[in-house]
Amino acid sequence: MIEFYYYSDEQRSYLRSIVLHFLGQVCDETGKMVDAVLSVDADEPNAFEESEKEDLQLCLLEFAQRITFEMLLRCLLEGGAE
Repeated sequence: MIEFYYYSDEQRSYLRSIVLHFLGQVCDETGKMVDAVLSVDADEPNAFEESEKEDLQLCLLEFAQRITFEMLLRCLLEGGAE
């Protein structure tokens, strides 16, 4: 059985589904490369269906690439990238 931990009691009232996607290394606001995870949550139980796994993975991959690029671009424009 999977045990789920909430960051606040408020989350217990709305967090019903969650999916995580490892981004790998991204540039944080200081210019340091750090591991990051993209998380998507929903207030509906079973919002992420196994039958839609491939479509969801593709969407997460595309979104993750965009986030990674934008974080790096931000660092480069602000002069903080290592």
